[in-house]
Amino acid sequence: MAAKPVRLARRQGTKVFCFFFSKKTFFLLFAYLLLPAATLPLGPPDKTKYATFDPATHHLLIAHGAEITVVDTASMTIAGHIGGLPGAHGVALAPGGKAYAAGGKTASVAVFDTATLKTLATIKAGEDASAVVYDPASRHVFVMNDDDATITVIDPVHNAAIATITLPPGEGLEGAAADGKGHLFVNHSAAADVLRIDTRSGRVDAALRLRDCTKPQGLALDPVLPRVFITCENNRLLVIDRQNGSQIAALPIGPGSRSVLFDARRRRIYAPCADGAVARIDAPVSGTYGPHATITTAPGTRTAALDAQGGRLYLVGAADGGLALSSVSLEP
Repeated sequence: MAAKPVRLARRQGTKVFCFFFSKKTFFLLFAYLLLPAATLPLGPPDKTKYATFDPATHHLLIAHGAEITVVDTASMTIAGHIGGLPGAHGVALAPGGKAYAAGGKTASVAVFDTATLKTLATIKAGEDASAVVYDPASRHVFVMNDDDATITVIDPVHNAAIATITLPPGEGLEGAAADGKGHLFVNHSAAADVLRIDTRSGRVDAALRLRDCTKPQGLALDPVLPRVFITCENNRLLVIDRQNGSQIAALPIGPGSRSVLFDARRRRIYAPCADGAVARIDAPVSGTYGPHATITTAPGTRTAALDAQGGRLYLVGAADGGLALSSVSLEP
């Protein structure tokens, strides 16, 4: 008697693929089919800090350990590596197809071509170089130096450091973002505030106090409303008016969030947390934040990047005893 076929469906993103197997083949493939869909192994367990999506190349730049791993998101394959960056942290994209990647343990920034992945230059920065931001208003790259509370200013035309901004003392320069209008916003963990810096003069023109926020980590901006979003180690996400510093909302999230993303197309906030849940919060122009939903992912996922146009969220976390990349499709 012929074996009856078994119909099996496997979900990948928003698509469902159906297969027909004999029962024998079904059991042979069962272990494989239990693996998470659309998951790309990145190597052994490692520290991750930031991930950056490049819409021009559709590459994802993942900082971990001593390198930047470059992933082709169209095929979910590794396209290359930018090595020699012990303590790899942030990556900023600049005009002309260039990227700037911080190496915290070498107090330096590697400049590489985003198409060829060839290293173009190495620039000296400050101790524990961390987040890196390109500011279109000043056309400069800003490198947050965590340990010495300074910011290195880089001219991307000549790939040279041209200034150093000295901040109030205390370690803990974490997430940063530029509003494109001449201001850089930086989490200053030691003082539990957000520093607002004039990118043309290099002066701190405001310190936005954060109430009940332990060690601010991730930071993102709303390009429409004057809002800044901050994740805190005490399981909170704050919404602050970046003009006057008033607190608009304090929302509960999971533990260990290192990054926060704002999707201006869908008007949503995403905060990946170490417990395996990504907090998803609606942020309509009306200013009412909520409801709070979650996207389930692997425990230990604390870093993410957003492809707003393609409607995908890329998540970096633990899987099968190592570091892995997964992605989820976003609702319209």
